[in-house]
This record gives sequence, C-alpha cells and structure tokens, in this order.
Amino acid sequence: MRNSLRVYFRYYDLARFFAQASRGYVTTRLTPARFGRFPNIRGKVKLHIRGEAVFGERFTALGEPLAVRIAVADGARLTIGDHVAINCGMSMDVWHEVRIGDKVMIAPNVTIIDDNRHEIEPGAKLYSGPIVIGDNVWVAGNVTILSGVTIGSGAVIAAHSVVTRDIPPNCLAGGSPAKVIKSLNVPDGWSHRFGYERNDPADGLFASLRRAFAGDPNAGLASTAETARVVELGRDHEVVRLRFYYVGLPGAGATSTPCYFDARATSRVAGWRAGGRSRARPPPRGRQAAAGRRSTSRTASPS
Repeated sequence: MRNSLRVYFRYYDLARFFAQASRGYVTTRLTPARFGRFPNIRGKVKLHIRGEAVFGERFTALGEPLAVRIAVADGARLTIGDHVAINCGMSMDVWHEVRIGDKVMIAPNVTIIDDNRHEIEPGAKLYSGPIVIGDNVWVAGNVTILSGVTIGSGAVIAAHSVVTRDIPPNCLAGGSPAKVIKSLNVPDGWSHRFGYERNDPADGLFASLRRAFAGDPNAGLASTAETARVVELGRDHEVVRLRFYYVGLPGAGATSTPCYFDARATSRVAGWRAGGRSRARPPPRGRQAAAGRRSTSRTASPS
C-alpha cells in the first residue's frame, strides 16, 4: 500500500509540475516583460508590469505556498540577470529603477521597494536612488531592502535584516539597519547557489523536473555520473555509493548481484561509507516473527 502511494504521489508531483510550468510559460507570454530562455515560473506569481522589465535566462520564481508579487510602475525599469531564483512570499515594488545581477538568490518573504511612498515629516526625501544588487548575492528570509541601496557582489544578507545603506562586496551583513558582520572569502568561479561550476548549471525546467521525479533537491545540481567526489574550498560534497541486497522469503536467500545507486551525501545517509554494506537486518515478518515468538516462549517456560 505504501509503495503504491509513493508511486502515485511521484506521478502526481510530475503532472502538477507540468501543469504549473505550462501555466507559468503562458504567463510570461501574456505580460509586456521580456524573458530570456527557459523561465521557470510556478505557483502564484503575480506580475503587474506597466513599465519596462527584463528578465534574464533561466529565471526561477516559486510562488508556493505564498504568492510572489513583482510590480513595475509606469516609467520605471526592472532589470534581472541570468540564473536568478526568487522564493515564495517575495514582494518587489519598482517605482523608479531596480537592477539585480546574475546568480542571485532571494529567500522567502523578502521585500524590495525603491520609494518610501510617504513622507515621515514635511519635505522628507522619498527617493534616494536606484536599488542595485550585484552578482552572486544571497538575500536571506524576511529581509527588507530600501531605496538607494547598493549590495556588492558576493555579499550575504542575514535573515530579518533591514538594508538602508550600501553593503560592500564579499561580506556578511545583518541587523536593523544592516551592518557588516564579517568579510567572506568568495573565490572566482564560485557562487552561493551553484558552488563551483565544473559543468554548466542545469536548465531550470529540467532541473525541476528531475527534482520532482526523483525527490532529490540537489538532483539538478549533481555532477556527472563519472565524478565520484567533488571537493570544494570550504565545502565538501561527497557522492556515496550505497549497496543494498534483496532478502527474499525464508530459504530463498539473497540475490547474488547487489543493487547500486549513487546519491549525494546528506544527513539521511550519515554513517554510511563508500561501498559499505547495510548491517541492519530487516525486522522479521509473517512466519519468521511467529516462529521467533514460539521459540522465545518455549525458552522462557520452566522445565
């Protein structure tokens, strides 16, 4: 029964993915914004485009369970680079100009607005300049970015921060208002989203398809099958080879040929070793369990 449910939900997720991806593609064609190749828009993504908006290649917006809202006012301009990923609950209001670089990650519930909209006192400035987010920037959850802010390339903005001033490149910033906490060693060719790109990043649609079908969140970023280990500076991804033996009914024994599959090392496979064999035996079922209970009762009975 459980296996049947797993198969059902796998195909259900696959069909749901195709339905959402198709709807997102139609959305990109029905707006005045310009999109690059392979846009990946799924869920509740609301695009209110009245000005000029340009989205780069493989733009990803995931609007579940909270909607993503992007509004560009008349006369305003929004520019988003390649390989940018936006998560659920993000709200962006562009009244003047917002520029976002390549390979930027924006976490859930982030707010970006380049105009104060209301004066806090008579004569207060409403617009301080465009918002500029450099390449390879990671904006964590529940961050607010206000007008006139420039975030340097490679920077990371900690969760629940309010960015009111410029953030230099390659640093970790946080707080309200956000301040530099520490500098980061971000080498060339490395990104927060993809790590070292020994291969080109997987296309947005195909990567999501593999994740939906295989249930592996890193399936779209996995390296080639011939690569057994990928060692990165400050990060160690290990591909482990798990080996399982099928145990049949009593007397049938195990199959002579083990079954292999490769997967990235995560907490779920902690404790495994490369090429190791599972030492845990499955719990007895059916006749085996009944025979074990009878032998236990005979042993415990007085002679």
